Amino acid sequence: MITPLPYKVAILDDDPFHRQILEQLCAVFTWVKPLSFESPQEALEAIAQDRIPIVLVDINMPGMYGDDVLRHCMALKQGIQVYVITGADNMVIAGRCLDLGARIVIRKPVTQQCIQEALTDARVHLDRCNHTIKEFARRKMEA
Repeated sequence: MITPLPYKVAILDDDPFHRQILEQLCAVFTWVKPLSFESPQEALEAIAQDRIPIVLVDINMPGMYGDDVLRHCMALKQGIQVYVITGADNMVIAGRCLDLGARIVIRKPVTQQCIQEALTDARVHLDRCNHTIKEFARRKMEA
């Protein structure tokens, strides 16, 4: 399935200030549509239902940790690109998230450069997937 532009980005953080900062950092890019969530359950429902391809998730949240959100996203098998955000110095958490399928672990405080790197990584991946799907469909039509 082709992922249409603008690419939706789920921003999941229980802290309203951090969510707002992430929204502002993402809004710089015209090819993304940021969607904010405080609740992991609400975010996961939207991610699955609306096929949100990019997720920025804080690791430390009440109710459900970011690595749990990551596991749920990976279980959907939709090619979701998950970027974990953490203020912890614990590299074990970062390693565990990378092992589970996170693309990048971003350290707080989050900067515009960090978000640009993450979103560019996601765009390259999604654009490549879209191109592959289009080429496959074109070749099938020609056959």
